Formats: sequence, structure tokens, C-alpha cells
Amino acid sequence: MAERAAIDGERMAEREERHENAVGGERRFVFNLTMDINFLRDEFESNTEWRLRRQFLETNIDSLPLDRLVCLSRCFINMTLYGCSYPTPVMIEVQERGRGLVEEVEAGKKAQKKQEYSQSFVKSS
Repeated sequence: MAERAAIDGERMAEREERHENAVGGERRFVFNLTMDINFLRDEFESNTEWRLRRQFLETNIDSLPLDRLVCLSRCFINMTLYGCSYPTPVMIEVQERGRGLVEEVEAGKKAQKKQEYSQSFVKSS
């Protein structure tokens, strides 16, 4: 695990650009838009989780520091797929940043339930 963290850290260091934050001159990492986002995928993530999290990351890539972006993307998955809840400010921020993606997830869940329901009945001959 530590080995992977070191490799990911090296990748981030190679591909991120440092920018000065306009507020207070604080230094932070901002995700380089040309960066390969796939290295952020966790080994335990399913394809569905990664697809949604990747969309969230790509949607918000230019507006947040990398550490905050990764954190909120994980919260987004937990809230959307598993019904987890967080403190109100986090819930509001994730909902605002995930607007549009949540509707897509809900439509997918509805279609899946409809398909499962129709498959549960067998037509008689």
C-alpha cells in the first residue's frame, strides 16, 4: 500500500502544476488538465463506481485542489450509490458539483429495476 502511495505521489508530482492560490498566497496543487486521470482509480472500485467517480472528477477538475477533489468524489459515490450522509456543508457541495450526474444515476437505477421486474415474469404460451 505504501509502495502504491509513493508511486501515485511521484505521478502527481510529475504531472501537476503548482499555482498560487489567489486567497492568502497559499500554495496548492491544481490538477493539470492534460493529466491521465486513471491513476486516481482505487484498486477496489467497481467499473460502475469508477465510471461515475471519473465523471465527477472530470466535471470538477479545474475548480478544486486535487486532494479536495478526490475526497469529494469519494463522498459523491458513497452518497449516490450507497446512501451515506455527511455534514450538511459537504452534502450541499457534493450535490451542487454532482448536479446532472445524480439524475443519470437515478435514471440508470430506474431502468435496471424496470428490466429486473419485467424479467421476473414468464410469458405463458
